[in-house]
Amino acid sequence: MQWRLIARQEHVRVASLCCTWRVNGVNVGADGQRAWTHLQAQRSLKGFVLKHIVQPHDTLSALAVHYGVPVMEIRRLNNMMSDSISCRMHLYIPALVHLEQLAGRLLCYEYDQMSKRGFAIVQSCGPQEPLKPVQADPAKLAAKQKKLAALLASSLHIDEASAGYYLEAADGNIREAFAQAQQDARWAAAEGRQWRSLRQ
Repeated sequence: MQWRLIARQEHVRVASLCCTWRVNGVNVGADGQRAWTHLQAQRSLKGFVLKHIVQPHDTLSALAVHYGVPVMEIRRLNNMMSDSISCRMHLYIPALVHLEQLAGRLLCYEYDQMSKRGFAIVQSCGPQEPLKPVQADPAKLAAKQKKLAALLASSLHIDEASAGYYLEAADGNIREAFAQAQQDARWAAAEGRQWRSLRQ
């Protein structure tokens, strides 16, 4: 009975998590027991996430390519019914695959009202040291970019090489790539009409 009381003490819980996951600290905030229950229940790296602050230019597909995770995993984790992220302030990304990514970081608990679940978030310990996403395997990343280009090509009725060019020019932002390709198509159509009229 004595050991249970000792195990429930906060400094013992923090030491246990720091030793297991090599983190520098733990912050449970105001969630108390729910936070400790969630954090101590983690048995693999799949239980930890990165928190991405959504920017105006972000798209779900671009984030998937950037972090090297499938779109469906991000949607499932964030309880999303569509690919639209315009109403989201942040997204949770399941991008941790190596224990070294936790080393020296701060482990936090957060309950998200949008997705209706709690998250074990890995954060940087200092303001000058941002947490970098996992670097995806180059072959897997190339395959994902090719798939993204194929989807864009299918939507715009263009070849995959052109779609790949627009994606590269837009730095992986599929929305910007789509808009630029449509703008070029309108320009080409206008030039085509002008060229035909001149020949006539």
